[in-house]
Amino acid sequence: MKSWSIPKVFIKVKVFLNKNDRLTSKLYLKGETMYYDMNKMVADEIAGIEMILGAIEKKDSLRQIGNLCGIMTSKGMIYHVRRQENGIRKNVLLGDEFSEDVVRIKQLAFNKELIASLEHNKKILERVDGRFKLYDVQSVDARLRSIYRDTTGLVNKNPGFMSADEWQKQMQTRTSTLPNPEKSHITADGKKARSKSELIIHNLLTHMGVPFKNDVDINLRTESDEKIYKNADFVMPCKRGGYIILEHFGMLDKEEYLSRAMHKIRIYGINGYTLNDRLFISSDGFDGSLNVQALRDMIEKLILPKVMF
Repeated sequence: MKSWSIPKVFIKVKVFLNKNDRLTSKLYLKGETMYYDMNKMVADEIAGIEMILGAIEKKDSLRQIGNLCGIMTSKGMIYHVRRQENGIRKNVLLGDEFSEDVVRIKQLAFNKELIASLEHNKKILERVDGRFKLYDVQSVDARLRSIYRDTTGLVNKNPGFMSADEWQKQMQTRTSTLPNPEKSHITADGKKARSKSELIIHNLLTHMGVPFKNDVDINLRTESDEKIYKNADFVMPCKRGGYIILEHFGMLDKEEYLSRAMHKIRIYGINGYTLNDRLFISSDGFDGSLNVQALRDMIEKLILPKVMF
C-alpha cells in the first residue's frame, strides 16, 4: 500500500502563431528588399522561452521524491523509488512503466532538463539582445559619419548587394526545351515545369517569396579540373555570395537515374556545394509520392535564412 503520493506535473504550451505569422514576424521590409531583423528574432525567441517556462510547474523536485530505479522481470521493468528518510534508506514500489507515479516522475525529470536547457539558452540570448547590427545597405550607411554616406546611389554596388530582380536578370537560364513539351505542367505564374514535383516546388518558392531561377546551367569543374556544366533544378542567390542550389530527384528507384544523381551530388561537393549549406536535396518516394510539408519546412527553416533578398 502506498504511503505517499507524487503531485501531478504537466506541460501546457499553446502556440499562438502559425508558420506564416512566425515568418513575417522575423522579417521587415525596407524599400523593395526584405531583410531578417535579428534583434526582433532574438527578442521573440526570449519571449517564447519565457512563455514555455511560465507554463511548466516547478514547485516539486526530484530530490524530494528520490531516485527512480528499475528491475527487469519476466513481466517487464518494475520501478521503485529509492530515498532517504531520517537517515534510513527506503525503497517504495511503484509498478510498471504505465504506473501513474512512474509517468509523473519521468515527467518531472523531463521538465527539469527542459527548464535547464531553456534557462541556458535564455542567458545566451540575453547577452546579444538588441546588440545585433543590421547589415542591409541602408543600415550600414546610416551608421557612417555623414561625410561618408552615399548620396548618389552609386555606392555599394558589390554583387552581394544586388537586388533579387537584378540577380534574376543576370542569371542565364537553360535554353533547352522540356523533354516532353506535350506533358509539361504549368506553374501558378505561368511557367512550364517538367514534372508535378518540380511544379509544386516552383509554386512553393514563389508563394514564399524566394527569388530563384529554375533549369540553370551551372559552370563547375571535375576532380581533374575539367570545365563542365550541370543543369541545376532551382538556383537562389546566397547572402554569402554565389548560389544556393535545390535539386529534386524523382526516380531514385531506377538504378541508372540513382547513379547519375549520386555523380551530380559528388560534382557539387567537389565545387564547394555542401549538403544542407549551399546544396539542398529533395526527392519523390519510391511510390511517386511527395511530402510537401517536409519540403515547405526545408525551405522555411534551412534555405530561407541563407537567401539574399
